[in-house]
Amino acid sequence: MGDFQILLHRPGNEVIMGEEFNYIQGYLNEFKKEMLIENKITDPRKIERIDFIGAQPVSMRNSHADRIREERDQADISYIVCEKTDGVRYIMVITNNGYCYLTGRNTSTDSENKYKLNQINVQLNKQLFIDENDDEEENLQILEIFDGELVLDKKGDNYYLKYLVFDCLVHFGEKVSNIDYLNRLTNALYFVQYNNSLYEINGEELPKPQPFCEFKAKALSQFLETGETDNFEDSENDLVISICVKDFFKIKYCNYLFDNYIPSLPHHNDGLIFTKNNSIYKPGTDENIIKWKPPSMNTIDFLLVANQDNILCGIDEKKSDGNYLLQSRVIDLYVMDNNLERKNYEITFFDFMIVDPDFFEEVIQKTSEKEGAKGVVAECKWIDLDQDKGEIIKKIYTSDTDKILVLPEFPDDSNQDDNRKWIASQKQTYKENKFSKGWGFDRYRLDKNFSNNKKIAKDIVSSIKENLDSKALMQRLMPNQHQNSNMGNPNLEPSIQKKQKR
Repeated sequence: MGDFQILLHRPGNEVIMGEEFNYIQGYLNEFKKEMLIENKITDPRKIERIDFIGAQPVSMRNSHADRIREERDQADISYIVCEKTDGVRYIMVITNNGYCYLTGRNTSTDSENKYKLNQINVQLNKQLFIDENDDEEENLQILEIFDGELVLDKKGDNYYLKYLVFDCLVHFGEKVSNIDYLNRLTNALYFVQYNNSLYEINGEELPKPQPFCEFKAKALSQFLETGETDNFEDSENDLVISICVKDFFKIKYCNYLFDNYIPSLPHHNDGLIFTKNNSIYKPGTDENIIKWKPPSMNTIDFLLVANQDNILCGIDEKKSDGNYLLQSRVIDLYVMDNNLERKNYEITFFDFMIVDPDFFEEVIQKTSEKEGAKGVVAECKWIDLDQDKGEIIKKIYTSDTDKILVLPEFPDDSNQDDNRKWIASQKQTYKENKFSKGWGFDRYRLDKNFSNNKKIAKDIVSSIKENLDSKALMQRLMPNQHQNSNMGNPNLEPSIQKKQKR
């Protein structure tokens, strides 16, 4: 890592946010490059195009499940598994002056200042940072960097904000992203438990996050999506977030997760995450991190663009009751194309989504609210279509492939052969489903500026086609084993060796 040196201001004094902001920006940018080079990604164009420092999982396919089973047969802890929390992804940066920041995937286009930093309060003891007997000022350092997600836990009628850690990149100022996964988790767990023990040693009570009623919890959800606290009635100084490390398990306990663990969670869950133990941290897409979601919950993050060129002209016909068929509108679905021969990322057409007129106008409105935006990012599911929407998809996809390619609002002429093959594949998919299935809106992704890239989107489509539900997943992971799910708590808690605070 580069040696960044700026003056550290003690808590209680005014922090020069400009200097601290620039320091963290520089650190994260250099750290991302260093980790990518360690993963043998040296092309400057590839490094520049990975804008978020966090690792991104791939979607579970049958071949992934087979690979996990084969490697498990060779080593007891080749992969470990945790529940996939339906929260909002954030990198947590803790500095040695006691300040804590969250930065998410909603990055800036400014290459020097990509990360939007939101200062928050977490349950940290001041003795982690300050030696009260030392009057000398220290240089600012990054103490910890965690990867995790913010969730709202529900207990009774109240909601509590929690940050769940699932990886550790920097520990007490030292880079640990290049060690195996269980040891990274051990470091995270040690930091959290050491912090809590300081409160106990001093006879102090651990700060408790304040409860939110359902009404305030809904307002808080905007913070989870955007990282902005402008709409909070509570000041950010009053917002205390608890921090803990997620529970992890050996692969053989997947049934326990399905039958016992996940049903008892205080927050939403949408699947499982499998992570290879013997792998270093990798920003961008990481084939060693595999997410499984129930087929009904598989989604793609598309850029939604309202097609205002009246592409359905000529197929709007009257039904037997005298009303026109098209009480719906067409949304173009775009993904990112990371062709390295191009100077910048570009969007490329992927598919259509048929929507109601009100939603169509909503997309236009949301697009207009973002300066220079072509559309708005949203999660979409592969769902059952009603008859009218199915008829519209049928009329579009029974057209000649070349005619379909000119229908999108922003046709992509850069790779016509690839686009033609993809449209032909989609035509076959719709035909096999008798035009009864198609894309449907799930939720906006206010925490993201970019859609999924084309490869990830195609992989998710393949995963949806394979229809790998929980039963099929277990049959592939453990074909010859019957597991009793009522076996107590098999949580794989890393063993914490005695450490000295550095």
